[in-house]
Amino acid sequence: MQFLFSFAIRLLLAFLMAKLLLGLLGGGSPALLLSLALALAGLTYFITWLERYYERTWQSKAAELGWRLARFLIGLNGLQDKQRRQT
Repeated sequence: MQFLFSFAIRLLLAFLMAKLLLGLLGGGSPALLLSLALALAGLTYFITWLERYYERTWQSKAAELGWRLARFLIGLNGLQDKQRRQT
């Protein structure tokens, strides 16, 4: 039910934007208006998908960088212990 409501809101907003855009351009048929509204609604879903994809990618890159930094710091700590034992 949430998907249907979300789609209806997006389609309504896309329809209003398409109507405004075609009004500014000076014309358009009902078929063109509906197809432009569907294209704009589809574009919002595509943008949402891209945001989620890049958010997951960025989080995994940040987590990997954190693990590498932690390993480096642990290595430095172990290196200092070895130098103290040798002297």
